[in-house]
Amino acid sequence: MFQRRKSYVDRGFQLKTAIAIISITMISFFVIVAYTGMTAAFNTKKISAAIEEYREAAVSNDHLLDSLAKDRKAPDRLVDRIKKNRNMTTAVLKKNTDIMNSFNDQNYRLISLIILVVLVQSVVIYFFLVRITHRIAGPLFVISRYMDQIKQGEVPEFRKLREKDQLQEFYTEFCEVARLFRGQK
Repeated sequence: MFQRRKSYVDRGFQLKTAIAIISITMISFFVIVAYTGMTAAFNTKKISAAIEEYREAAVSNDHLLDSLAKDRKAPDRLVDRIKKNRNMTTAVLKKNTDIMNSFNDQNYRLISLIILVVLVQSVVIYFFLVRITHRIAGPLFVISRYMDQIKQGEVPEFRKLREKDQLQEFYTEFCEVARLFRGQK
């Protein structure tokens, strides 16, 4: 008996099974990615709005300080305190802005990672399913061949299935029935 070197034994069965399971996986991951993406986009929008508010507050604070500094009636001590407060506020605003920007970057990296994992997992699942379905389709292919040989009046030489093939019991029963049938002819 020869050894087959095919990727698919029953292309229709194997592809249909693999695509069905991958589709279910892809749909669930699509839902997760969509939810994560919408959440990230919503958070990004809120973070961007907060950053803009920080910037506007800083500009307003600068204008106020400039106006106060130009007003000679204001005591220098008060202007110095306001400048010091402005410098501290500006430093806090910059720090918070940097943190928010890093959150935005992390959101994009997270979404990219999820998409990459989904794609890699889909490829791995596909090849795994083709291999698993091969263990079902292979024995069915062998049984079909034997049935064709029996229909043509030939006596097939039965061989053992591969160790990891499925349908071992069915195949054994089929071989026994075919031998009984051959004995009656």
